[in-house]
Amino acid sequence: MRTEFLALALFTASALYGQSSCPTQAPFGLWIISPGCPSPGCIAGSPLHLTTYELPPPAPPPQPCPGMPCEPTYSLQPCDKVTWHFGDGTPDVTVTGQATITHTYAAAGVYSPHVTISNTLGSIQGPPSPITVASNPPTYVDFSPAAYTVPENAGSITFTLVRSGNLTTTATVHYQHDLYFNSSLEQAEAISGDLTFAPGETMKSFTMKIFDDHVYTAPFTDSVSLSAADGTLIRSSSAQFILTEVTPQPTATVSDVRVAEGTATPNTADIVVTMSAPISGTVEFLGVPADGTASAGSDYSVYNDVCDIPGGAVQCVIHFPIVNDDVPEPDEIFTVKVHTLGWVGPRFVRDTATVTIVNDDAAIMPRSQQIATGARLTLTLDIGQPPPSPLTVPLQSSSPEVLEVPPSVTIAAGESTAGFTAHALQAGRSRVTATVPAMNVSASLITVIDAVSVVADPAAAAARPGSDTTVSLSFQPPRATAQTVSLWSTRPDVAAVADALTIPAGGKATLTIHGLANGTATIWIVTADGLSFSVEVTVADGATVASIDPPNAPANGGSSVMLLGQGLDARCSVVFGAVSAPAVTPFVGGLVVAVPPHAPGVVDVTVACGSTRIVLPNAFTFFNPRRRAAG
Repeated sequence: MRTEFLALALFTASALYGQSSCPTQAPFGLWIISPGCPSPGCIAGSPLHLTTYELPPPAPPPQPCPGMPCEPTYSLQPCDKVTWHFGDGTPDVTVTGQATITHTYAAAGVYSPHVTISNTLGSIQGPPSPITVASNPPTYVDFSPAAYTVPENAGSITFTLVRSGNLTTTATVHYQHDLYFNSSLEQAEAISGDLTFAPGETMKSFTMKIFDDHVYTAPFTDSVSLSAADGTLIRSSSAQFILTEVTPQPTATVSDVRVAEGTATPNTADIVVTMSAPISGTVEFLGVPADGTASAGSDYSVYNDVCDIPGGAVQCVIHFPIVNDDVPEPDEIFTVKVHTLGWVGPRFVRDTATVTIVNDDAAIMPRSQQIATGARLTLTLDIGQPPPSPLTVPLQSSSPEVLEVPPSVTIAAGESTAGFTAHALQAGRSRVTATVPAMNVSASLITVIDAVSVVADPAAAAARPGSDTTVSLSFQPPRATAQTVSLWSTRPDVAAVADALTIPAGGKATLTIHGLANGTATIWIVTADGLSFSVEVTVADGATVASIDPPNAPANGGSSVMLLGQGLDARCSVVFGAVSAPAVTPFVGGLVVAVPPHAPGVVDVTVACGSTRIVLPNAFTFFNPRRRAAG
């Protein structure tokens, strides 16, 4: 392990070159040898300047080195001993602190010298570094030509080797072709052999068999290698060969798809890619969708949009999941264009498929409804996609004694909906369903209740902040049993009520409203059957008017009305439009007001009580009284 301290020590040792601090560390690293041969190469009998150096690591270490020791390259120290092993049978030579040495190889051949670097702290031995030493003058053997292109059904390739340079000696070379990395794609045999050129001989050849795979693929490219162990120089160590395709390129098509939308388990649109013939190796395809009337995300999903056809096969399927819902809607479409991924693939004669999402949802609308006994209700059957011809659909009521429906309804050609009438016969519930082939039909739930209303007296109320007001509640017609109604205020900060109130059988109940702050609120009264009624409440510090009862009178005057509210007393005056009331009489709940004559029409009512002035816009109507028939 090396630390930053060790790196600092190494730097200090270099600065104190020649002092007793050498060595500072043991040798390390991968030390190889460079022959430094001049052109055309290393020649037998000529001195070679051999240099050893450390092969650099794959990448420089990070600086600084967080969490791990730094690994700089090793620099040869003055006290290091370098022992050279030349590999030619000559004695080893040891030098101190030097990375270069001169050596002469007497004979041509391939030698593998290596070095050992040592000091008192340790040693390291480098790997063999092959050096080719040529004869003097050298002899050369090369491919001629260095590249071959033939059709895959040619049967074989003959490679030619040409010798040049010194022709007075023999020259032996080794040729080799290994199997392709993917044996299933192999189209050339594995061969290996030696060729020896006799003195004066300049040309030799060898032949390699090739195979037609009888399937379409990319041009097959590989190479044959050449080497020598006797010092023969090879300027081009390999010859490339290319086998061109003779099998016609297959074609491919995709088919249109019709798929039902699906219910709880969504369906998938399956785009089938079909090739006319197999292709060697796996072919990958990508489907790229484009919205039509169907939209990605809301109608279909895109996450499994590729498929592979393995070698020897001709089909694969790209899947697009359909997003299901229960909404009746017209059939929708989107398109998928298929592309080949990679260098090799078929030629598309049809690359785009149209996907039709077939609507399989229908519904009876509204989905739920509450009606009174004896009432009639119009229901609508929606099938989403208009039929090409009239479609008669059977109807059913789950409780025909509660709700009566016709036996069927007919949807006209080109239409997607049709209405029908249901008749409420007695209190209860009934589910209305329809039978549409190949569709999921959502039913309509109809609740039939006996007609009833909640009567509030008075119909509107007024209160001051901090005070209460009351309203009498009763059923009309009266109920035979006590009924509990739910209560809630739209502005509980203005007016508050209890959560519930029980109205006794055939009687009345008192609703107490607590005034809290100035403002208006609506008190909602909801029966057990779900019927809703309301009382309007006004809360104010001064005088308030909740309602006028009745809100109309004959235009010739002479009648009386009541103004209901809070803080209304003898101080108050009342004006109808621009005409003052001739008499105002206070009582516990408000004022009894004499109505003056006035032209027919709707008018404002203004109430003045001391400094308080209240305007009720369009609150009162004057009408012409009916004339009595003569006699």
